[in-house]
Amino acid sequence: MREIINIDNTSKVPKYEQLIKSIQSAIKNGVLAQGDLLPSINSIAHENPIARDTVIKAFHRLKSLGIISAVPGKGYFVSQTQFANRHHIFLLFDNFLSYKEALFNSFKATLGDHAVVDLYFHHCNEKIFKTLIQEAWNQYTEYVIMPIANMEHYQWLEKLVTSQRVYILDVGYGLFGKRYPSVCQNFQKQWYHALKSASDKIKKYDKIVLVWWRKPQYEYNLVNDIEMLKGFKQFCQEEQISYEIIEKESEFKVQKNTCYLTPSNEDLVYLIDYTNSNGLRLGKDIGIISHNDEPLKAVAANCGISTITTDFIKMGENMGKMILNNEIKHIENPSTIIIRGSI
Repeated sequence: MREIINIDNTSKVPKYEQLIKSIQSAIKNGVLAQGDLLPSINSIAHENPIARDTVIKAFHRLKSLGIISAVPGKGYFVSQTQFANRHHIFLLFDNFLSYKEALFNSFKATLGDHAVVDLYFHHCNEKIFKTLIQEAWNQYTEYVIMPIANMEHYQWLEKLVTSQRVYILDVGYGLFGKRYPSVCQNFQKQWYHALKSASDKIKKYDKIVLVWWRKPQYEYNLVNDIEMLKGFKQFCQEEQISYEIIEKESEFKVQKNTCYLTPSNEDLVYLIDYTNSNGLRLGKDIGIISHNDEPLKAVAANCGISTITTDFIKMGENMGKMILNNEIKHIENPSTIIIRGSI
């Protein structure tokens, strides 16, 4: 087996990946055929400059790709000889709202036939989050995770990610997204630049009101909310725009000649209903800006609702390309404001 395994101690490529590539090359070159028994883990470790745990990790990866299979009491066998450089990806979402569906479809389309993707949801539940990752460890080639942004409590994840290909998606840029390959939103910059690009339309109103009385549905959203609030205040102060932040439900009184910015769909529905019920003109008497674009917002209220949103399709493309090209990048996903009749 030594002659078909090439382990370079000076290479920056991890040894388990070198072992994987060696076995794949041996299969492609016909040195190993379908049904052939691979040497034992102990013999590979003994004959090459590689630790036993590293061999086990490589075998787990090859097994997850369907290239080899294990037979209890006998060892590992070559399962197939016709294969591409396929990826078996563990994808962990927080939830599956309509804009996340666009992200997922874009990610899958970018990967094409090069990957199999298993999708899971943690629903911002710490126990589910931890259990799903731990149970999936060593079963996949890559792990793409939307983290719970309060990551200082997850030292266990810190230890795991040193030995696997982990990518951070959508949220958590300021925590994990700077240390591991990532495609994330920068919420402060997103809100600031989006509002600034629409400042002329916003300034036609007497003031802009941020409807902020609802607490985040999940605790981890608090980190993102703080960043959005910073971007909002930065914009208003630099542009010298009169603004108000509604932090109590009792303070939420709709006023004419005011532009409302709301992250909540519940408050969005209330604003639209109030406008219609009181004979106000949306985009004239009342302005509305929502957060995160969804298909229904393009046609809501007969004129469409303006939205501050990241490009979820681009997010999926960027993550897919990073994996296919074996790149390590830290990408702030592009965002914009979509101007519709509501302002």
